[in-house]
Amino acid sequence: MKKVTGTKQIRHPRFHLTINLGPYHISKRELRLLLSVIERTLEIDGYFYPTTISMSFVEPSVIRRLNRDFRGKDKVTDVLSFPIDEEGGILGDVVLCPKRAHAQAKLYGNSFERELCYLTCHSILHLLGHDHMFPLEKRLMRKQEKRVMRDMMLE
Repeated sequence: MKKVTGTKQIRHPRFHLTINLGPYHISKRELRLLLSVIERTLEIDGYFYPTTISMSFVEPSVIRRLNRDFRGKDKVTDVLSFPIDEEGGILGDVVLCPKRAHAQAKLYGNSFERELCYLTCHSILHLLGHDHMFPLEKRLMRKQEKRVMRDMMLE
């Protein structure tokens, strides 16, 4: 199995992705799936503009610190999204914790690949301005997540 490591710059027809895997690695298949999930999430949300996204894989201690500093929640989380400037062509930053994703996959009876795709879809929707703080927003966001996962045959 071919592994992807380090930092990669990927020019997709619809977006530019910088992915920093830090001390982690993913398979080439997982990378292709991530690109497809990003593309499908943008399509389903009706976002058809060239854009830039960055994604970083970090240790639990790093995501905990970010979660504390930016959200006031002093705990490890699975993924954080930091919107930047949608209109300026930079959607934002996604910070993902693979150790947390592995644990959640096991807890929910999913593969790591499926969890990685779901968290990517979830975070891209956040970059696009979606949230799940109120029931109506949550229903809409979940509907879009399910559609992406179903379309990707991951649901």
